[in-house]
Amino acid sequence: MRAGPLILATLVGLAVAGPVLPAPLQQVDRSASVAADVDVEIYNVSGSVRVTGWDREEVRVRGTLGEGVERLSFEDDHDGVEIAVVAPRGRRREAGPQVGESHLEIMVPRGASVEVEALAAAIDVEGVDGDVRMESSAGNLTYVGGSRSLEADAAGGDIVVTTSATDAEIDIEGVAGNVLVELAGGSVDATTLTGGLRIIGGRLRGGDFESVSGSIYFEGEIASGAELDFRNFNGDIELLLPGETSATFDISSYSGSIQTEFGYEGRAVEAYSPEQEAEFTLGAGGAEVSIETFSGVVRVRRQ
Repeated sequence: MRAGPLILATLVGLAVAGPVLPAPLQQVDRSASVAADVDVEIYNVSGSVRVTGWDREEVRVRGTLGEGVERLSFEDDHDGVEIAVVAPRGRRREAGPQVGESHLEIMVPRGASVEVEALAAAIDVEGVDGDVRMESSAGNLTYVGGSRSLEADAAGGDIVVTTSATDAEIDIEGVAGNVLVELAGGSVDATTLTGGLRIIGGRLRGGDFESVSGSIYFEGEIASGAELDFRNFNGDIELLLPGETSATFDISSYSGSIQTEFGYEGRAVEAYSPEQEAEFTLGAGGAEVSIETFSGVVRVRRQ
């Protein structure tokens, strides 16, 4: 069968035009001179945000904007910078996945305070020693640095925080992802729904840890005067403590067991009830530790 003139014309046109290529991604490169303790606010729809501290009084952002993104908003004065990936009207926060992924690399002064918010983007902050706040609905959050004040909130990703500060204040909220916090000292409030919590610290002076079905693990020292609360519904709780720990413990588990390596075990609350409890003091006391779980096992182990 012979091709008609319309088909021939179409084939010739395609041969001349060549293959249809995707539109090139928008490249961005913006910078501004700022104060050493500048406040930096960053918003992305989807993709990734990486923030790195450097020894310059300058903020610089480089990267690519995803398909469908309107532009990068970069507003600055000496004390504050706002950086935002702008989606077309009607496709903003409530419809983030409709635009392509944007990937931003941002350099800020080490002493800057940084706030990063995203819908479906991974957030990575390193070498920033000012206050840090990270929030993403679907993406992993990672921080490494010396911040004394840090907040991280992730609905569908893991959270990993490492700070060298000895008096850090850390607030973590997770849902389905795992949480790992490593700190030299300070206090931690951390909650998850189904993810596990791991807190590894030099010297904890306060903390509130809660999960519904994920395990909770703490390894570190307990400072004199500290108040620590561990609560779980359907997961285990494990503490790994130095042998010279001084603290008073109040432990209860409705249907799980209580085990310690300090000479104290759980005892039945009532003769025909699975509930167990254990109350004891190590050393001179001076700190208070409360542990409660519904069906999980509680273990207090010696380092």
